Amino acid sequence: AGPIEIAVKTIRPGTKVQLDQDLVLLEHTAAMALRLTPKLSKPLLSVLREMSTAVRAQTDLVHEGMALERFADLEDRLPVIFPRVLAERSTPHELVMTWLPGQGIALSNLTE
Repeated sequence: AGPIEIAVKTIRPGTKVQLDQDLVLLEHTAAMALRLTPKLSKPLLSVLREMSTAVRAQTDLVHEGMALERFADLEDRLPVIFPRVLAERSTPHELVMTWLPGQGIALSNLTE
């Protein structure tokens, strides 16, 4: 087999710590705003916490690679394709996968 195009997702040193600090600060700020402004909806904090969990998961490249492998099963049922994880080239700090060129969506298709 010849050379293949790849995509590499990396997490720079310190990114997880900084991201976690930012998300904790955001959650605390939202909780304080909720206490100070009763008109704010309590689901706001719940949605923010759920978003924070999802964002944190994006920095776990091992977990993301395993999810991509599970998503590949959807290709038989849905009109989608997912990159293949190249586990032998991946590390906890670099997720190496096959490159899939993107396909643009015309804005006119979204309004129809």
